[in-house]
Amino acid sequence: MQNYANNRSAEHIYQRSRRIVTFIDTCGHAKHLKTTARAIAGYSPHVFCIVIAADAASVSPAARVYLQTAAALGMPLLVVVSKMDLAEKASFAALMHNLLATLNAAVPGRSQCMVAGSAQCGSLAADMMCLDVVPIVTTSAVRTVGFGELAAVLQGASAWRRDGKLADEPFEFHIEGVHSIDRVGMVATGWVTSGTVWSSPATDQPLVLGPDASGTFVGVDVTSIHTLRIPTSSARAGLSAALAIQPHSAALAQKGM
Repeated sequence: MQNYANNRSAEHIYQRSRRIVTFIDTCGHAKHLKTTARAIAGYSPHVFCIVIAADAASVSPAARVYLQTAAALGMPLLVVVSKMDLAEKASFAALMHNLLATLNAAVPGRSQCMVAGSAQCGSLAADMMCLDVVPIVTTSAVRTVGFGELAAVLQGASAWRRDGKLADEPFEFHIEGVHSIDRVGMVATGWVTSGTVWSSPATDQPLVLGPDASGTFVGVDVTSIHTLRIPTSSARAGLSAALAIQPHSAALAQKGM
């Protein structure tokens, strides 16, 4: 596992890693559910991860809402119980009983599994991606335990991504952000929902941007592509990307196109 202790920068970490896992940290309070829903809809994450503190009295109402959201969207679900160094035997047993009951109610039909080692994490991740199992990983940053198991589950999950077949379909990119960069022009960031895009002049792939308020689409070219901060010639389904778009008439691009 790469980190800043033995790498110069984030780009160096990405270049040296076999697999990249991107975390989207959303709001934990129920009143911010719209923000969380926007993140899920915009970036289409592969796994929905709920983090619960080991010293909590019970599963919070907000966590229950998020569990129901994951179930409604048919998403793989992973539960991480953090702060195990603060857990007390009696209260933690009550929390786990409450958690298992909540999972049974929110995602019926999926079994729960406490991850005790990394040996079976590959098959466990496959079952999680098939919506059969909800893995529960216990961690402690103070004692530095549980992170090997968590990494193994996430690595297995990335190998079982469900968007591989989408790479053969027509290209579609959902814009989540629009930026103006000096000497580059307009850059659209977002998620490749299907197909593959190549940067010009590597291909003469016809692309259109829109629709605008009148329902019009305009022809554009992608002059450069970055995925995970690394320049690349293409981006395929399942990846977030930053696309430099020309001509300047595309400056009317907006989030949601």
